[in-house]
Amino acid sequence: MIKKITYILIPTCMTLSVAIAEPVASNPILLTAGQMDQVTAGLGALVNVGAIAESQIFSLTRTNAAAITAVTNNDNPAFGGYIEIAGGGAVATAAGDGSSTDTAATSLTSTQGWAGSYTNQAGGHFKGSLIEVRAHITYTSGSVYVSPL
Repeated sequence: MIKKITYILIPTCMTLSVAIAEPVASNPILLTAGQMDQVTAGLGALVNVGAIAESQIFSLTRTNAAAITAVTNNDNPAFGGYIEIAGGGAVATAAGDGSSTDTAATSLTSTQGWAGSYTNQAGGHFKGSLIEVRAHITYTSGSVYVSPL
């Protein structure tokens, strides 16, 4: 008798425990060229630099920026890792009465603050009578593996 009840209850329980997923409705959106430049997937590193020099006699500005991201061995998360580096600098020079300079440099990485990641930032700023220099760099690395505990 117990076997007969078990044979009836097991398929019934299995049937009740099955969940059916419905497809999510999606509406495709056409993006402009400017919006496509802002779309990112995966890792990302961002650098913003700027330099302004104003003078009636002589002014010169120069900016440089670089960013790199890489993921290794993402097929096996236990051995995989990632690295993101973003940095840049700005120089502004101006000479003459009423001349002024202003520079800005910031950098960030998309994974800084994640569990298991290591981030280091460094930057510097110098302003003299004729020149202003500013630089900033951000480095983040970590493991693809996330402990289930």
